[in-house]
Amino acid sequence: MLGAHPHRRRTRHAIACALMFGALTSGCTDGLSFRQDERLKIVSPLDGELVGEPVLVEWRMKPRPASVKGFLVFVDRAPQPPGTSVEHFKPDDRSNIYGSSTNSVEIAAFESAASGPKNRRNRHRVLIIPLDERGRRIGEASDHVEIDVFRNEQ
Repeated sequence: MLGAHPHRRRTRHAIACALMFGALTSGCTDGLSFRQDERLKIVSPLDGELVGEPVLVEWRMKPRPASVKGFLVFVDRAPQPPGTSVEHFKPDDRSNIYGSSTNSVEIAAFESAASGPKNRRNRHRVLIIPLDERGRRIGEASDHVEIDVFRNEQ
């Protein structure tokens, strides 16, 4: 016999090609944003923390680019896409959105679940995004925490 069986040669060739393709393309993601932006970080409250109302949400952005002129904080909802402002949402659909030009915002009260016992914890997601001078979201930078808000309902 002159060499390996034709089926085995094709299999070896396919494996060799796949390995070569993997080696050649392993570094091709440079410049793409597949990693989380660590510059923007909520520092209070902490993820999973039990807090009472009102809640002071504080964050830091280091370094803070000159293009960042403000922030939006979203409670239990998704932010607008990059490059758009709060105008992305209809005027009657802007609840649970808080703006700030500083590094904090106070949320006086959180919505509670419609049913269940009083004097309980309510889980909420708080998310923050940076804005440019025209109020548009800058890139995909964000940070979020899940907190438990204790409500002493009477």
